Amino acid sequence: MSVLTNVWCRTSLVSNSVWAFASAGLRGQGQINLIAGVADTLDHNNGAIVQDFKPQELSNTAWGVATLMGKRGSEPSLNDEVEDDAALRILRWVATSLEERVDEFKPQEGKTALLLYLFYDIELGSHVHTH
Repeated sequence: MSVLTNVWCRTSLVSNSVWAFASAGLRGQGQINLIAGVADTLDHNNGAIVQDFKPQELSNTAWGVATLMGKRGSEPSLNDEVEDDAALRILRWVATSLEERVDEFKPQEGKTALLLYLFYDIELGSHVHTH
């Protein structure tokens, strides 16, 4: 997967793309490539771009990732591991940002993010990134 850089590395583009795929229920290789690309983008430069996201964008991204994961079929796929890894990396970056910037999040944004972490059993403060 390639890292979105320069012109393409706009937080609203990342957030809106994930949100749009989730809202439309679009699943498939394009969606997996998007999620993996977002994870790679957030991992780039040790997550430097994460601080550029507005809390609403982070909340929308986390919601979109969780929604897409929830729409995955029950039949195992060869892409499940790639998607699981990417989703976890994204949600960990959002959790890290929430932990560091909790005062910037409106109640609904923080609530949405926290509910997702409870659902995925993500430990706040877990800074483990695999790439």
